[in-house]
Amino acid sequence: MAWRRERNRVNPDWYGVLNIPRTATADEIQAAYRTLAKQYHPDTSASDSHAAMTQLNDAYAVLGDPQSRQQYDATFTP
Repeated sequence: MAWRRERNRVNPDWYGVLNIPRTATADEIQAAYRTLAKQYHPDTSASDSHAAMTQLNDAYAVLGDPQSRQQYDATFTP
């Protein structure tokens, strides 16, 4: 499950949350987010899907914005 791939709360692996490589394009990031959002949306999934959607939204907020992604990439250490 995608949200469980988060490394820790201080320095999460947003690429892992979306199951994409660090070399993913903007279109690939968006496609991964949409696919996982459909799967884990609270209206259509299990009771723990709220946590998954929160993680997905956080990951997309960082990786979906070019400036945020650049800052994240500069500071993230796998």
